[in-house]
Amino acid sequence: MGSLVGLRMESERIDDATVIVELHGELDTFTEARAKTAIRSLIAEGYRHLILNLHWLNFIDSTGLSVLIGALRDAREASGSIRLVAPVHHIRRILEITRLTYAFPIDATTAAALLEIRRAEFPEEEQVNEAA
Repeated sequence: MGSLVGLRMESERIDDATVIVELHGELDTFTEARAKTAIRSLIAEGYRHLILNLHWLNFIDSTGLSVLIGALRDAREASGSIRLVAPVHHIRRILEITRLTYAFPIDATTAAALLEIRRAEFPEEEQVNEAA
């Protein structure tokens, strides 16, 4: 697989610390350098919470998995997080087989991922809402 489809990444900045990144195509040995550079650049710009929408990702290999693991390490070093959104069945299955579902929270939608980031970032707001 690999070289014919490539990878397209689209990002939407939500706030000063959070960005949604849509991955379209293939995350593999051919696209690894571009993906790694793009994700590291976002973290270097201060976006420490990344939501990676995998809905349009149709292929991932071990190199692609290492990109995700490296991104998680970089985000955590910046006191941030990474959440995965809507991987298609065969991508989710790879994440399950490799047990990466224990490292990465997986949400059904970007809205759900944003809500979980907010809850983790501002737990006091959750307590105020429960008291009301």
